[in-house]
Amino acid sequence: MRVRYSREIKAPVKLIYGLGMDRYTNITDGRDMAIPAFGPVIVTPKS
Repeated sequence: MRVRYSREIKAPVKLIYGLGMDRYTNITDGRDMAIPAFGPVIVTPKS
């Protein structure tokens, strides 16, 4: 997965998709297949 940011991150952040009991998820791949819920994934700034 490739993640693009609107601004530079300066500290580690958690990436979570599909959190909670009443989640709304709408990301699909090139074959229109839904991606599963995931996370947390720790994303660190580039060094």
